[in-house]
Amino acid sequence: MIMADVEYIKAPTALRQKTGAVTLDLEAIARAEKHLANLSSEYVFWVENDLQKLRQAFDDASAATDPNARNEHVEALFVVAHDMRGQGTTFGYPFVSQICDILCRYLKREGQVDLLLVSPFIDALRAIVNNRVAGESDPIGQAMVKGLQMAVTKRG
Repeated sequence: MIMADVEYIKAPTALRQKTGAVTLDLEAIARAEKHLANLSSEYVFWVENDLQKLRQAFDDASAATDPNARNEHVEALFVVAHDMRGQGTTFGYPFVSQICDILCRYLKREGQVDLLLVSPFIDALRAIVNNRVAGESDPIGQAMVKGLQMAVTKRG
């Protein structure tokens, strides 16, 4: 085995010089947390719009006869689920984030998406929102997440 000469280059780390001392405005953080708490109480009302978009994209994908149109509707499903994934935990509904995470990974995997597997995700999300299942301790929410993950794993 021939060993090549190696040159180590140390990259400059001048970020602190460029930004100066970092200080936190604790009052601004407190205001942001209060605002977020207020938004959290409203989340279940405006997530309803996302659930309707998700159902519409699913229905459109199911009805599509053209493969390109079907793929566009599956992509629309992904976009809505991706948004919901980011919002759920932020607003106190981690099961929404967990279910949408599994759904997003399924929709982006290689191969044809089986829409029969997608429908239970939408039903689970509807149940979480309708029953106001906030937090992570609800055993039914935990079972739904586990069951959906197992279904995706089994489907391959």
